[in-house]
Amino acid sequence: MTKLSIYFYLFNATLRDFDLDGTIANFTAFADEVVVSTVASQDDTLERLEAHQERLGSNRLKVVLTNIDPLTNNRFDGDLKTAALEHCTHPIRVIADADERFILAQRARWDAAAVRLLMNSQQDGWTIPVVDLWGSVDYIRLNEPIGVKFRMHKGGLRRGVWKPPSKSPLGCLL
Repeated sequence: MTKLSIYFYLFNATLRDFDLDGTIANFTAFADEVVVSTVASQDDTLERLEAHQERLGSNRLKVVLTNIDPLTNNRFDGDLKTAALEHCTHPIRVIADADERFILAQRARWDAAAVRLLMNSQQDGWTIPVVDLWGSVDYIRLNEPIGVKFRMHKGGLRRGVWKPPSKSPLGCLL
């Protein structure tokens, strides 16, 4: 079986009445390693994440505290995901958003996709079909078709926001 690392970020979860415990339970049940980056929240998110890390062990859940400021850094989404990615240790990495869930019964399919990916030297990752939830895990967005996201990739990739050079040859089409 191939080892999977899920990485994501989370902050101000309690302030936003977000299901932090449900996210951690689902992600750690699905993957071999879960890495979450965070910032100094205005609530107890960091303490709750650290309590989960203490209970599960730092080999199952890694909490990465960063100094990225979501209020002043317009690249905070990419920078926080990159901070989590940099702490993944398994050969296959799975990017997620905290409000997403994995179907536990599909882990064998993800393992098969991971093996195919590792065997293909010409391919770096897979896009995976996703269903957008609406407000809770009980409702899906009916106005959105099933889409795909770049979700699974090999180690060694770097992600983040592309910053064009100051004299970019690219123009704007709009």
